[in-house]
Amino acid sequence: MPTVRTDREVIENRLVTVRRTVDCLGALGAVSVQRLADQPSIGLVIERDLWLIRDMASAIDVTIASMRGYPRSAGVYDATVRAGVIDDALAARLEPADGPHHVLLQLCLDTEPGEVEDVVSSAVSAFREYARLATEWNSLDQSCAVSTPS
Repeated sequence: MPTVRTDREVIENRLVTVRRTVDCLGALGAVSVQRLADQPSIGLVIERDLWLIRDMASAIDVTIASMRGYPRSAGVYDATVRAGVIDDALAARLEPADGPHHVLLQLCLDTEPGEVEDVVSSAVSAFREYARLATEWNSLDQSCAVSTPS
């Protein structure tokens, strides 16, 4: 019989994936144009990792929305912001106006490989902060928390 996990356990499992993947990306070191030329697959691996992190964060947002009774929304981090997990400024760093980090990376790999390092660095910094705050929020005793949908 399958084990039923609580929403908080589901969030923690996804956060484990986020933290591990962010740590792996951070440990890669410099992603220079020369490194991309010498190791062409590294760009594809990074793109996949950035997609995975965003996918996990999006799934966490859906879980938070469900926990709090928030209506579904188009924004990837709307429920996460509304629940006070992160603020609007971090949400904007997680999802830049030009598109998600994995899409920006794809475009840079094709046209501006010199920009890859900045995209990766920005994503790692933002998602590391996200993982810290989301882990902190998820570990709080929320038994007294009041859900106030607006």
